[in-house]
Amino acid sequence: MPSSHALSQDISFLDRLIATARRNAGQPALLHKRRGVWVVRRWADVLEEIDRLAGGLHHLGVSEGSRVAIDGEITARLLLSGAAIRAVGADIVSVPLSASPEELDRVVADPTISLVIGQGRETVEEWSEATRNRREVPIVFDHATPDSQPPRHGIVTLPLLKMLGKPFGWAKSVDRKPTDTKLPVTWVEESTEWADGLDIVLDHWVSSGEPLALPELLAAATRDRREIAPQRWIASGSRLHQNDAAIRERLPARKSLSGWLVGGALKGGAAPWFALTRALLRNRLGFRRLIAITAPAETSSPGLFGGLGLAFDNLGQPVQPARVVVSTPPKTYPRERLVAVAAAR
Repeated sequence: MPSSHALSQDISFLDRLIATARRNAGQPALLHKRRGVWVVRRWADVLEEIDRLAGGLHHLGVSEGSRVAIDGEITARLLLSGAAIRAVGADIVSVPLSASPEELDRVVADPTISLVIGQGRETVEEWSEATRNRREVPIVFDHATPDSQPPRHGIVTLPLLKMLGKPFGWAKSVDRKPTDTKLPVTWVEESTEWADGLDIVLDHWVSSGEPLALPELLAAATRDRREIAPQRWIASGSRLHQNDAAIRERLPARKSLSGWLVGGALKGGAAPWFALTRALLRNRLGFRRLIAITAPAETSSPGLFGGLGLAFDNLGQPVQPARVVVSTPPKTYPRERLVAVAAAR
C-alpha cells in the first residue's frame, strides 16, 4: 500500500534546502549517469532545477498541504521532483512498483491526491486508465529514455513541467563558482517500493550536504556502485537482503579452492589470503571505500555484509560525517551545468 512520510522538523525542508545549497553552492550535490556517462551537478544548479520544478508543480495546483503520488525508481529526475514537492510544502505518497490496477484506482480516488508522477510508459498508461475510471488527476511523465515523449496527449513530461510555471526565485544570489572540495559520497539504489525511502533520502541529503550518487537503473546498480565506490550507503532492509541473495548466488561452490577462500573471508578469517579475498570482494562489489551502511533501526544485517567488515548506522540518528573522504572526479562545467566525468577511477 502507498505511504506518506511526515517528519516533524523545527526548520522546514525548503529552509534547510536553501541553507545547504547556499553553503555548498559550488560543491557537488548529485552524481548520476546520463546515457552511460557520469554527470555531476552542483548544489547551485540542483537548487535552480528544484525551483523550476516547484514552479511547474504550483502551476498544476500543487501547494502546501497537497499530496503527490510518485511511482518509480529513485533516479536523479525522481529525486529532484520529490525535493520540489517537499519544497512547496506538499507530501510525497510513495506507490510501490508492484501496485495492482486496483491499488492505483484507490490512490486516484483519494481526493487529497492532487498529482501523479509516473515512470515508464506502461506505468503511466496504467495511471491514465485509473484516472479515466475514477477522476481526472494531472499526470507527470518521468521517463528514462532519451526521447521522453509521453504515451498520450495531455500528459506532462518533466522537461515541460519545468517550463509551465514561474520559479519562486530560491536560487537567486547563490554563488555559482565551482569549488574543488574533498567530500564523502552517499549511495542510494532504491525505488518507491520503500514506502518512506524518498523522504528519508531527501532529509539526509539536505541535512548532511553530502553528494548523493544514484545508479542509471536499478538493474545496473552493482556496476555503477563499483565505479563510484561510495563512503556511505543508505539502504532499506529489503534492498540489503536482495543484494545479499544476489551476491550469494554468484559465489563459487564451497568445495572449490575459491569457495574455500571466500567462505573463510566471510567468516572473518585473519590469514593474509582471507584478508586479500575480502578486499577483492569489497572492490568487486563497490564497497572498497564504504564506511557504513545506514539502514532502518529494525533492519537485520545480512551476514554477508558483516563478513565483509561493513558497519551499520541506524536511520534517525544524527548524521555523522564519513571518516574517509575522496576527491570528486575531474570536471568541467559546460553551459548546461552538467559535468561529464570519467566512469572509472
